[in-house]
Amino acid sequence: MVESNLTDGIVQQVKTRPGAVAVHLPGGGLTFAQLDNLVWQIATLLHHGGVKPGDVVALTFGSELIVLVTMLATARLGATVFSVPDNYPPLQKSELMMRAGVSVIASDHAEGHDPSLPVLLIDRTSIGNRSLPVDTGVRQEYPEAPWLIIAGSGSTGTPKLIPLSHQVFLQRIELFDKAIPLTQDDCIASFINIDFQVAKIQYLHALFTGASIAFRSLMGGDVFEFCRRNQVTVLYTAVIHLKQLVSKAARQPGQALGFLRALVAGGSTVSDRLRKDIASHLSDKLYVRYGTNETGPISDASPPEVFSVPGSIGRPYGGIELQVIGKGGLPLAVGDIGLVRIRTPGVISHYLGDEEATRKALQGSWFLPGDLGKLTGEGQLVYCGRADHMMIMDGVNIYPAEIERVICEHSAVRDAAAMPVRSDLHQEIPVCAVELMDDCHVTEQELGSYCVARLGFRAPKRIVQVDKIPRTEQGKLIRAELASQIGSRLGIRHFKT
Repeated sequence: MVESNLTDGIVQQVKTRPGAVAVHLPGGGLTFAQLDNLVWQIATLLHHGGVKPGDVVALTFGSELIVLVTMLATARLGATVFSVPDNYPPLQKSELMMRAGVSVIASDHAEGHDPSLPVLLIDRTSIGNRSLPVDTGVRQEYPEAPWLIIAGSGSTGTPKLIPLSHQVFLQRIELFDKAIPLTQDDCIASFINIDFQVAKIQYLHALFTGASIAFRSLMGGDVFEFCRRNQVTVLYTAVIHLKQLVSKAARQPGQALGFLRALVAGGSTVSDRLRKDIASHLSDKLYVRYGTNETGPISDASPPEVFSVPGSIGRPYGGIELQVIGKGGLPLAVGDIGLVRIRTPGVISHYLGDEEATRKALQGSWFLPGDLGKLTGEGQLVYCGRADHMMIMDGVNIYPAEIERVICEHSAVRDAAAMPVRSDLHQEIPVCAVELMDDCHVTEQELGSYCVARLGFRAPKRIVQVDKIPRTEQGKLIRAELASQIGSRLGIRHFKT
């Protein structure tokens, strides 16, 4: 691949299919030619506002469409995008922008921003203004600066800042196309907001291959009707969304999303029971995806094995190498649990301003995401949780993912999360929080017996019912919040979070 500006993917579609719909909107569609013209206009506006190649621009908008146009415009200039969700607390926004080296904020509202930074206003009036000038000379042909800086979810501590070059991002798009190739007849939608890196890949993969996109946030109404109306063929979700969809679809016969070509789940563990419910009520075209912010997509558990291999997150795509290793970095035997390491063209080169984290995660040509897993005899990876979340009780390794997978098979349990309580005597004691199905009632003792029968010594010693397991939009557990909930119920504070 020749290294170039990633927005050339839009330009290529304009050359071949200028009048084809790129973005579905209420009341009509935005063609590739119209989208590209908007990108040129906003790139020119940013340029006149003082944005130069290499500048870091913080995007904080309420509209996903404006984020799409502005992030492409920023990339076209050779500047760097740093998306900051609009609902972040002001102090967190300011701290993240300072660490990322932000020089200007682009937003659709003038209030509530860090007063030390200039603000460029870009709203619906701006992107609909046909009189805005276009200066094609602002394009940076071979950008040297990263086009994107990602901030991690921050659910377990200070977010790492991850720079992505144009080239690495384009390689990740190629991996997406190996996983689920798109055609010009496809339309994709995502429950993940475009502020997050994975949604940016999802949307740009679609646009660069000539498919169209439909912003879930702009359409409103019933999800099933939204997908049918916009002829969505690939729908990206997280577990939190799938559980809601299953609950709604269970009230009607058949598969509510049976017309999809692919229903993709990522971001957190999809239990075996939920997979079966998805096949029954939503779609049998389920793909469970594994990937990280640092590597992009790695593998998919795809039909029919996604339903028949318990806990599988699939085999790596072509061009990616994956191993499960033990102490000393030697590959483990089939079925043994160890650290996952990955070799992929989509990997980052470093963390921004964090040499220690870079040395720990990037070892030679391998990236270590800190995940635990095991390989099946057929080469499929089974996810076993985070290495830093593993518990050790009386010298025995206990994996939260194993507890969660077992207890979520119980008919009364909607969601679960296991955590360790520190113990001077036993090292760490596993406890598990559960969120029950609507109108379901089950005692801690019943759930405890259910787990003991299946896990023996590794079963949780206490089970706590909570109203809702706290998770991010992408389904990642917010561990500090859950620890607080469990601690208040059990009267304890010594958690390993």
